[in-house]
Amino acid sequence: MKKLKCATVAVALVAVGALTVFASGDGLVYDSNSDPLVSLSYINEVVKADYDKKITDLTASLESLAAANMQLSSENASLKAQLEQLSAAVTALQSADTSAEYEIITLNVGQKLVAGGSLELILRSGSAVAYSPNINGINDLTDGTEIMSGGAIPIYHSLVIPRGDGRGITVTTADTYIMVRGDYSIVSE
Repeated sequence: MKKLKCATVAVALVAVGALTVFASGDGLVYDSNSDPLVSLSYINEVVKADYDKKITDLTASLESLAAANMQLSSENASLKAQLEQLSAAVTALQSADTSAEYEIITLNVGQKLVAGGSLELILRSGSAVAYSPNINGINDLTDGTEIMSGGAIPIYHSLVIPRGDGRGITVTTADTYIMVRGDYSIVSE
């Protein structure tokens, strides 16, 4: 009888356990809002892994930004050096350009104004003719023409002799005023 009683109790316990398992699983869903407890394994496996990934991603982003910053700093230093070179070149050009202003000279009959290099000139008063030892003439920028040797120089025209190859003008009246900029020499006949 004892065996029967033990068997009955065992069957009853198994039945109650089975009913408890089926009853608790039927329609019940886990709600984390009502159960705030978190296990250590969840923290180690889920939360810590997520934070470790975020830290790794942020570290990689910081390293990338640091490399980009170093590259930009290098480019900035290079641009500063170029700016300093250009500023020095501009300063040198400004101080070396002594022929930036026109010089007014007075010539008399028979005197020649001969270009010693690049020369700009404007006849202000009097008269003159072009002079050239070769086939090249004097460029008249005002009319966009070339005045050949022996041709009359018009008053108030911007004239250019691009190089010092002996070209110039010969003055044909007294007290002729000429504005010049560049290298020149005056030759008397």
